[in-house]
Amino acid sequence: MQNNNLDTQINNFLSKPLKNDDHFTSAKLVILDTLGCVIEASSHDEVNNFAVEDKSFELFSNPFLNVGKLNSYQEVAWYLTVLTRWFDYNDTFLAKEWAHPSDNFGSIYSYFYSNPNYKFIDFTTALTKAYEIQGSLCLGTSLNKLGYDHVFYVKLASGAVFSSLLSKGNEKIVHRTINHILLDLSLIHISEPTRLLSIAYAGVCV
Repeated sequence: MQNNNLDTQINNFLSKPLKNDDHFTSAKLVILDTLGCVIEASSHDEVNNFAVEDKSFELFSNPFLNVGKLNSYQEVAWYLTVLTRWFDYNDTFLAKEWAHPSDNFGSIYSYFYSNPNYKFIDFTTALTKAYEIQGSLCLGTSLNKLGYDHVFYVKLASGAVFSSLLSKGNEKIVHRTINHILLDLSLIHISEPTRLLSIAYAGVCV
């Protein structure tokens, strides 16, 4: 994915159907990996204290039941993204820039949880497109080498796909969303103690 007219390229990619091929197989493996990370992380009290702002209700042992107690796309995305990345060993994609495709899971899941009239293949397709956008950007440019935080690619991939879902594929809205995110390429490299915060924040800011 070249850097010229990036908004147009991403929009064109989102408007096209994906073939049910190896991309879906890989995406399903990533989903299984993510589920394992989420479930294991949810068994630790310090994770739940960090991931859930509202302490007024008792949490279930099943993290996906807790999603029903959250009130917005942002809260669901934050909760699941924190759980996904808590141990920092979820799926890794190595290129010019490293990446964890499942960082997109929380934001995409939040949409489908709130809009249940879809099939699993729709969810998988949306996730695959986010993975492909993030992966293509990582193949082309290392943000870390330029002094920026590489989780910006999560924000761009999740934001593009989420806006496409929310707007029912309205290209003007998707274009504006992508360009708005590109204007926010100001996440200077963040130190390790705040790494999880920046990752979860990127997954929510769609």
